Amino acid sequence: IIIKNSILYGKTSGNIWISSKEEQNKIQIIFSDDGAGVPEESIRKIYDKFYRVDNSITYKVSGVGVGLFIAKRIVQLHKGEIHSNNNLEKGLITYINLPKQVN
Repeated sequence: IIIKNSILYGKTSGNIWISSKEEQNKIQIIFSDDGAGVPEESIRKIYDKFYRVDNSITYKVSGVGVGLFIAKRIVQLHKGEIHSNNNLEKGLITYINLPKQVN
């Protein structure tokens, strides 16, 4: 879902980077792209059910605003967390933190 959104809402011939790092009790997966990013007033809402950013890019892509909500639920079912920030240079960075072990 995260990669698909980066492709759908990113620029043509844009880039997507995926990395991961292991910490003591968790694994972090980081997705970043060089698209337009998300307006600051919308960044905290993008994981809400049925929320879509209101701009010219989203008008070109069909959808009902459940993709990131589903991604959040999947991560939560694995006892993890997901959040996104705008990249200072350009684009969006999404962090998924998952515990190494789920009891």
